[in-house]
Amino acid sequence: MAVPKGNYRDSLIAIRDRLAAETDDVKWAKHKRECNCQCGMADIRALVALTKRLEETLAAIAAIPAAPKEASAVDKVRAAAAARRDELATRRANRESGAPAS
Repeated sequence: MAVPKGNYRDSLIAIRDRLAAETDDVKWAKHKRECNCQCGMADIRALVALTKRLEETLAAIAAIPAAPKEASAVDKVRAAAAARRDELATRRANRESGAPAS
């Protein structure tokens, strides 16, 4: 995943995805069965180190404050409808109580 420079959250998410892929149990098991190399992947300490780094990355992502969500067009329409409904309810309540309408 290519991430624009300076986008810390997306960078951490890309790291998370890569670490998750690297710690896939199926991938490790297959490599252990088939590999006779000295890559170190068969050593459980490498998996533990990757898992620890994955946990640190998840914690860093969770620590980033959520960006304020911009209201979508649907949200704006819903807010306008709710405001209109509240206005009409106030008018109806005033009319029923005999108070002058504003």
